[in-house]
Amino acid sequence: MDRINFQEQAEEIGIDLENLLSLYNLFVDQTEGDISKMESFISLKNSKDLRSTSHHIKGASLNLEIFSLVDSAKYLEAYSESEDWNQIASEFENFKKCFVILKSHLQKVENE
Repeated sequence: MDRINFQEQAEEIGIDLENLLSLYNLFVDQTEGDISKMESFISLKNSKDLRSTSHHIKGASLNLEIFSLVDSAKYLEAYSESEDWNQIASEFENFKKCFVILKSHLQKVENE
């Protein structure tokens, strides 16, 4: 996952860093809940809700230009469509790793 330059991104979209970090924190909070739901959807083999949640995350990630999560959510959405549970399990692990990296990077920036 590429490191996000929050200051540069804030300048590009014309908001201050504090507001951008608030948007990221909102995304993190929402996505943590979504991850819990996705774990349940996977264990129940509920492809419809998994696909819908993946689509939602893909859009939110794209808005914040978190491209590693965009790509992973896109794959989860596609694998859910075909109900490829082996690929779903593998990609979901990748998604969670990318999310942890994002969350860690965000916390580091906030503590600077």
